[in-house]
Formats: sequence, structure tokens, C-alpha cells
Amino acid sequence: MMRHLKALMILSSLAILIGGCQSAPPRQAAPPGQPPQTASGASSQGATPAPSETGSPPPAPAPATGGTSAPPPGGQTSGNSQPTGPDITANFAMAKKQIDDTIAADPKNHNLRMQAAEFYMKIGRYAEAVPHLQEAVKLSPDKVLAWIALGDAASLAGKFPTAQQAYDRARKMDPDNPFIYRGRGQMLILQRRFKEAQAVLEEGMKKNPKDVEVRTALGNLYLILNKPRLAINTIEPILKQAQNRPDLHYLLGDAYERDLHVETAIKHMQETVRLDPMNAEAWGRIGLYHINLTRYKQAREPLQRAITLQPDEPHFYWALGDSYLFDDSEPDHFAKARDLYKKALQLDPNNPKALYSYGMGLTRYGEQKDLEEALEIFQKMIRLNPNDMNAHYKLYETFRRLGRLQEAEAHKAKFKDLFAKGREQTRSLYAAASFRDTPQALLARGRKAMQEQNYPVAEKLFQLALERDGTLEEARRGLEEARRRQK
Repeated sequence: MMRHLKALMILSSLAILIGGCQSAPPRQAAPPGQPPQTASGASSQGATPAPSETGSPPPAPAPATGGTSAPPPGGQTSGNSQPTGPDITANFAMAKKQIDDTIAADPKNHNLRMQAAEFYMKIGRYAEAVPHLQEAVKLSPDKVLAWIALGDAASLAGKFPTAQQAYDRARKMDPDNPFIYRGRGQMLILQRRFKEAQAVLEEGMKKNPKDVEVRTALGNLYLILNKPRLAINTIEPILKQAQNRPDLHYLLGDAYERDLHVETAIKHMQETVRLDPMNAEAWGRIGLYHINLTRYKQAREPLQRAITLQPDEPHFYWALGDSYLFDDSEPDHFAKARDLYKKALQLDPNNPKALYSYGMGLTRYGEQKDLEEALEIFQKMIRLNPNDMNAHYKLYETFRRLGRLQEAEAHKAKFKDLFAKGREQTRSLYAAASFRDTPQALLARGRKAMQEQNYPVAEKLFQLALERDGTLEEARRGLEEARRRQK
């Protein structure tokens, strides 16, 4: 999630930089079937460019020629987050030299400094963008967007005092500017000052209710705080004006899954990969959501796509392993699952999900000799997390099957103790989950959204109610009214 915050911030930073430099370097072409990309990976159609500060500036520094493609939405990268390899290194060195030579020939040119900063922001070298932006604000101290861009670059570089000073200067010049609210909010998030960030971004949304970037940053923060319904209510109203933004669909997919609306989550993740086929994380989530709905065969294709795009991510192999482990109709399903869990653990030996699934598979489908290996796995999980309730229970079961009753009873007692501590919390969670996913509950929430004049959210809630019970005439009437109010 924090990687996604950085991607969102770069999106707005580039909008600022591009807005201040009309002849900014051209972007690298997007892969076939994709819209042009900004540095956040979101379609450039979704960016909110700032107004131009100048007329046509002098020729721009040359951009890197290859290897500077942006990460996909959600802040996730296909493999490494930075360009690698000898050709890309050479291209970067050549582009950097061209920029340095151009700046050296005209060091007092504000626009060239802004364009140089854009180059470094685009490839994730935020600290190297900061000196150019510091020079830009010295040359043109009355340009608010340069101060905002400096705040963004300094935040991403971890230079928070510099960022704060830049945003403070920008606020004196344009106190209601949505870029400033977005930047300040995300600076606070990067410092894990979440309550302060929430206050800043909520104020920003109140003053700029239609601003896409402020709402996106706030929605992302609500997910960090595990408030998925607030995230949905924040992002849904802007989706129609930014429907080609894959990052918004990704956020909504995450939010709906956490709010236990898995079918709707799948639809948003599918829209994410339609807009950005290179987003490995979204492909992976589609597969995982299908597994949660016991659609094991449907899960495999998106998970295989995710592995192809990002072969070093252990969670994809774990999830694909689960799609075989739980599918008894698949020939040799445990053998296939076992190979995938081993691959996940090669990449991350301490991955708790792969460890648990592998151990559980050994106890469920393995032979008697496999129980010793399962013991080693569950004991490793306890070393990593002594309060892992599931690992204690599996150790109880496995020791009991091996006839080691004293050890089995010790883990059973520990399991009971942990279970008792979390029982009320778990019971409350299940009760809330069971209630909020019923048609009547969705209908009630739709009525409330109508009363609050939050018509896009009301429309979605009435749709969900009808998906679960097509006979609800009140939901049908509510859906029609919510749509009419948005015209």
C-alpha cells in the first residue's frame, strides 16, 4: 500500500511538472493495448494537469530512451521497480549527461530545471530531483506549482522538513489548491502520521469535492486504516469522471473485497487489468478472489498471468498452489500444489501463507512419513509468531497422530487460550459480515446514502441488493431514482 501512495504522489507531481513545462520530454510509448502511462502507471487521461505557468520554454533536456517505463497502477511493478541491465544503465547515463550539459549551458532557466526534475521523478530518483526544484523556486519564487513539486519530491526522498517548508510556502500563495492538500496528506502518510493525514485530506475534499487526486489519496488512506466502506464512498463519486483510471478500479477492488463484496471486487480488478494488462498485482488478486469463492479452476489463468509478469513474487505461487490443493477433482493436485509451495518458499522461506498451506497439505494428503516435515513447518511458524493460533492447532493434530500426546496437549492448551482471547472479536466480525452482505442490509445502506445525497454510492448499493434478491422493488425504484439524481 505504501508503494501505491508513492505512485499516486508521482502522478500528481508529474501533472504539476508537465503543467509548468509545456514542451516537456515525450513519454515512452505504452505497451500495445494500453493507454499512455504517467509515472504512477495510471492512464494519462486520469491525470489532473495543473495550469501552464509559462509559454513555450527553450528546448527540453533529452529523456532517457528506453528502460524508463512506469510501474503499473497500485504502485506495483512488474519485476524490479527500477530499470536494470547494461543497456538501460547506458541509456540513463547518456540521458543524464544530456540533461547536465543542457542545464550547464543555461543554469538559470526555470523551465529546464522543472523538466530535469520531471526526468528524475519519472524514474524514481526523487532525491536527485530535489536540487533542481530548489533552484527552480529560487529562480521563480512566485510559482506555486514549483513549490508543490518540491514538496512532493522531498517527501518521496524522505526529506520531510524540506517538504513541509515547501508546502507551507505554497499554502501562503494558494491556500485552497488541491495539489497542496494531496501533497501534505501523503507527506504525513509517509511518516505514518495517519490521523493528521486524514484531517488534512478530509479538509481538502471538503474544499475540493470533485478533485480526483484528493479523493484518491483519501480513499487510499482509508484502506490503510482498514475502513473500506469509507474508501468506497470516497472513490465511487469520481469514477464516472475518471473511469479510465486503472488505479481507481484497483483501489475499489481492494475496498469491496475487504467489505466482503467479492464479486464486485473481481469486476473492478478485471477492469484494472483491461486498462493495464501489465498489472501483476491485479491479476493476482483476481485469482485469489476466485479461490476465496472456491472457483479454483477460474483462479489459475489470472494467477499464471501474474507469475509471468512478476515471477519473483512468492504470494502468486502460494495462491496458485492453493487452487490445486483444495481442488480434489484435479489429478495429482497435491503434487502440483507442493511444487508451487516449494517455489514460493524458495523466494521467501518465511512466507507464512506458503508455510501454512504446505504444512496443511502434508497433513491432509501426504503419507505418514510426511508428518515429520509438517511438524518442522508448523514449529517454524511458531518461532516466527509464537501466538499463531492456527499453527498451534495443527501442531496439536500432528503430534497426536504421531502418538506424542504430551506435546500435543501443550499445543492444544495454547490454542484454547489464544482462541478464548479472540473469540468475542471473531464472533462480532462474523455477525457484522453476515449482516452487511444481506439484501436488506444493502437496501438500508442505499436508503441512507440517498438521504446523504451520495447518489453514486446509493446506486451501487441498490445494484448489489438486486443482485442478491431481484424481487426487491424498493431497491429497483431506489436504483432508478439514484441514477436520475445524477443526471
